[in-house]
Amino acid sequence: MSDKDLVGKLLKAAEAIHRVSTKESANYIVTSTSVADFIKKTYNEHRAGFRKEKITRIFNEETQG
Repeated sequence: MSDKDLVGKLLKAAEAIHRVSTKESANYIVTSTSVADFIKKTYNEHRAGFRKEKITRIFNEETQG
């Protein structure tokens, strides 16, 4: 299979996912375990920071209100 055929199949798969989901085209990637772990760790750190900010904001509103 050539690179062009592979890309074509990937695009067809993304289109199929898009047709059956309510979201946009496929939102996945194929990667190594180390890259996936890095992405997951970075996402979780960002999410934890956002949660801490939200909790702080809620407590500040309660003490001021």
